[in-house]
Amino acid sequence: MRKRYAIPALVLLAALTGLLAHLARRDPPGPGVTWANASRIEVGMTEPEVVAIVGGQPMIFPPNTACPGQRPGTDTDTQMVWSGTECEIIVYLDWSGHVVDKETKGPSPPTWFDRARRRLGL
Repeated sequence: MRKRYAIPALVLLAALTGLLAHLARRDPPGPGVTWANASRIEVGMTEPEVVAIVGGQPMIFPPNTACPGQRPGTDTDTQMVWSGTECEIIVYLDWSGHVVDKETKGPSPPTWFDRARRRLGL
């Protein structure tokens, strides 16, 4: 009698697992101020490459200009700042326009559970 329910239970479990995996999948990369795009920015990239990833026009703070929340020792770097609903991305450029560092501020990145809830409208 128990064997009769084993296969349907396994099929149901596999279907539920597949549904959860589909709902919790990561969003495809696209322009915007998101945690995913912040993680795609790497040291050594050029300014146009960073702008292509994030999109939009950043606030630009030239060298020797005070930026809100500026870190000590970065007064010679150009800073590009994007603010969005998900996070804030700050990119530090050297004199040649290459990324030397980046920061991401805001609430923690969305978890798989957060993405699944959003897709279900909960």
